[in-house]
Amino acid sequence: MKKLILIIAILLISTSVSARQSKEDIINGYRAELEKCDQNRKQTAHEAYSTKDMLHSTYDATDCYEALIHKIIAQQYSKRAEDHKKALDKYILNARHIEGLVYETVDACGTTGCGTMNVVVGQTHATNKAREIVEDYLRALDNNLSD
Repeated sequence: MKKLILIIAILLISTSVSARQSKEDIINGYRAELEKCDQNRKQTAHEAYSTKDMLHSTYDATDCYEALIHKIIAQQYSKRAEDHKKALDKYILNARHIEGLVYETVDACGTTGCGTMNVVVGQTHATNKAREIVEDYLRALDNNLSD
C-alpha cells in the first residue's frame, strides 16, 4: 500500500512538472508561429502579381497574426479572453479603415483617390499593426510569466 501511494505521488509530481512549460518554451512556441505567419506573408507577397493578389496577401497575413493573437489570448488571458478578442477585432478593423483613409484620401489625390497601389500600401500598414500587437503580447508574456 505504501509503495502504491509512493508511486502515485511520484506520478503526480512528475506529471505536473512535465505539464508545465517554461516561459522560454511558451514564448519560443509563439515566436515560431509568428515566424510561420511572416514566412507565408513574404511568400504570398512575392507571388502576388495583381493588386487583388497583393490585397489578399495582406488580408491572409493579418488573419494569421489575428489567429495567433487569439491563441495567445485563449491560453494566457483566459479570464478576460472575450474582452481581449473583441478589442482586438475592433482594433484590426479600425486599423484597416484608418490606414485606408491615410493613404487613399490625401488632398493631393484629388477627388478620384490615389489608385489601387495606395489601397495596398494602406492595408500593408494595417497588417504591420496586427503584427505589432503579436509582439506586444509576447513582450507582456516575457515580463509577466514566471519560470
